[in-house]
Amino acid sequence: MTEPVLTSTLATLLFSMNVSPEDAEAAGAEMRALNEVMRLQPGFRHLDVLRHNGDAGVEFCLLVHFANETALQNWKDDPARREAITKVESFALGEVRRQEALGPDPWFNPLPSFRGAARPPLVPFWKRWVLSILAVYPGLLVLLLISDPLLHGWPWLLRMFVVVAVMTGLMAAWILPTLTRLLHGWLTSGVSSGQTGR
Repeated sequence: MTEPVLTSTLATLLFSMNVSPEDAEAAGAEMRALNEVMRLQPGFRHLDVLRHNGDAGVEFCLLVHFANETALQNWKDDPARREAITKVESFALGEVRRQEALGPDPWFNPLPSFRGAARPPLVPFWKRWVLSILAVYPGLLVLLLISDPLLHGWPWLLRMFVVVAVMTGLMAAWILPTLTRLLHGWLTSGVSSGQTGR
């Protein structure tokens, strides 16, 4: 079947993701490397990166501008682009949000999803479960051993609250982001876009 002829209207791709403050500089370096890859792509206009320090970590918004839809689609099909994007997205805490738009104003010109648009693979439930055990069990054991002499004599519920509060902070800020980055290859191996994650 013949592919539809695409217009010459400007095309914009938006990526938005959160990273831990500890990983912000490394993620920024990968974004600069991504920009170098994109500069070689015909039809690429420019890349804008917005950074915001928020409660959920450091939020990065990447606006990628192309001369037209054809240039955007060719860029998405490029293996070097996929490799560079994977490195950037390995720092993400949670889902990477994407939006595509036509025209000079990406906020008010929504574009239907391209066929074959890259979507992050959903990690199967059992792998997420194993990752959570690896993150929680060792850290919880260490915290309980350390806190036992320090909080001896405190009411049990209050001791547990302190342990949970510290453990939650360590999980969100350091343990889960580090484990997710170290085990990224295993988490995404054998997973294709659009899987249910079960």
